[in-house]
Amino acid sequence: MADPVMPGPLDLAKVGSAQLAEAPDRLLAVAADLLLLGDTGRAGQYLDVLERVQPPDQADPRLAARFTAIRAFQHAMTGQLELAIDEAHAARELQERVRPSDEWNLAVPMLLMTVHNCLEDFAAVERSRA
Repeated sequence: MADPVMPGPLDLAKVGSAQLAEAPDRLLAVAADLLLLGDTGRAGQYLDVLERVQPPDQADPRLAARFTAIRAFQHAMTGQLELAIDEAHAARELQERVRPSDEWNLAVPMLLMTVHNCLEDFAAVERSRA
């Protein structure tokens, strides 16, 4: 059985910003997928494009909360732990307003626990569980 071949990432130069603005959820999903694959540079580019075409303060609240959570994850993966904490807290505030009832409920507390653990702030790890 052969390893599946993953398609290459979307070439943003071939897609207009109007098209990207029409599908911000998909663009966020691509950025998240790239982060999970370890491609932090390209994921950051996708997040930057999404931020330009759909600024979080003007976006649908659910999208804004998810964008902010993914941005926090990007900061954590690139070693910018304090920025990750700040973004994660902002994502938590947005989530509390939106009240998502899916897997996104766990994303921010898990991220905060991991980042605080990396910083060896074990009291904050316990507080993040809430």
